Amino acid sequence: MEYFWLFGFVLSLVLICGLATLVWYNLNRTLTDSPDALVFFQKGDNAGDLAAMLKAGGWFSHNWQLQMLVTLVRLEKIDIRLKAGEYSLAGRSVRDLLDAMVKGDVYQRFFTLVPGWRWSDLCTALKQLNTFEHTLGQCLPLKPPPRESLNLRLPFVEGAFYPDTYAYTRGDKDLVILDAAHSKMLQVLDELWNKRAAGLPFDTPEDALIVASIIEKETGLDADRPMIAAALVNRLRIRMRLQVDPTVIFGLGQAFDGDLTRRHLRTPGPYNTYLNPGLPPSPIAFPGYLSIAAALQPASSNVFFF
Repeated sequence: MEYFWLFGFVLSLVLICGLATLVWYNLNRTLTDSPDALVFFQKGDNAGDLAAMLKAGGWFSHNWQLQMLVTLVRLEKIDIRLKAGEYSLAGRSVRDLLDAMVKGDVYQRFFTLVPGWRWSDLCTALKQLNTFEHTLGQCLPLKPPPRESLNLRLPFVEGAFYPDTYAYTRGDKDLVILDAAHSKMLQVLDELWNKRAAGLPFDTPEDALIVASIIEKETGLDADRPMIAAALVNRLRIRMRLQVDPTVIFGLGQAFDGDLTRRHLRTPGPYNTYLNPGLPPSPIAFPGYLSIAAALQPASSNVFFF
């Protein structure tokens, strides 16, 4: 009889150790190495919802594993400390994931604003992403919203955002990107304006930004930008019409079908630099750093054509 109880005790001990090992393994094993493996824990979600997400993604396959997770969260009383957000599972265990959720170590997404884009391109790109909270009800690609509605410090929407890559987290408002890009444009423009060459025909930094946008649309070659800037600046100095196609194309809007004709060049409009002297009323694109730098530090040359 004593051997029977001893055998039962040893068997129970083995089972308990085996169960503990199994639980430890499932809590500490790497869930996945896939960089695309994400969970989105929203406000109001709880440990049960998190367990269901892990099962739905195929990272947990048995109900006892889900119950283990729920029990752990409740025992450690971290349920109310789990912060809402999107979290990466790549290289993480359940324990790592819970630690990240308590700290709010959310997954960083990135949005790239490309040099040469216009408001229509930016608006379209933002609207296509379902990871933003879309607050720009007036985000119409062909009709920029009033600058006041975006809290802009520049007198125009077109050209007011700096091309760069910006970090955001899922659920952020679309204005997060616009605010960051506008602040960066102001910073870069101020920095380069303070280093500008002497004698430029610009009354304000905004004038330089308009010229930079023309440079951006005229070439994709960095080496060409200073010489194009020199030609544009020289024309402005002698009040020669700029006569550049990109401004005419911008002014045509949807009417432009890809073929710029002489009729287009003779069509009156505020952006027709073949007919109007001086600068157009606003930038025609979002210029990058090198285009802004070229406008404010053009090549030393007497060229008028490029």
